[in-house]
Amino acid sequence: MIRADVSQQWATVRSNLAAESSPLLPFFDAAAEEPQIASLFPFRAMQQLCFSRCARFRFFVDYFAVHSNGAFGIHRTPGRGGWIEGREVARGDAATAARRLAELLPAAYGPAYDCTADELRAAFHTGDGIVQSLSTLEREF
Repeated sequence: MIRADVSQQWATVRSNLAAESSPLLPFFDAAAEEPQIASLFPFRAMQQLCFSRCARFRFFVDYFAVHSNGAFGIHRTPGRGGWIEGREVARGDAATAARRLAELLPAAYGPAYDCTADELRAAFHTGDGIVQSLSTLEREF
């Protein structure tokens, strides 16, 4: 069921971006072509395009995309799972930024889980099998 929810969310977000003629749409389409990104739960917050490992609110985001000055910036959030602020770690046209985001994600990062950020954090800290392989996310910000 979670794959259907993620697929539906991709369709909904794309429809909304298109209806608004959002400058994020080219990046969104390029990201949808990257399997590792396409397995995550997309949503928008504060003019940002976020990709969550959780399909239920509160979401868990390590990277998000913004559009500024005709380019797309990929931002890394400090700590685990925020999306309010971040540091730009890549920048480029839609295809370049999406490819770079896919390269930045650890191999075991996706797909999205049927959980909230709080549930994912608890599982991460206890070593529960659902996220045990995500220990590579402890990399330096």
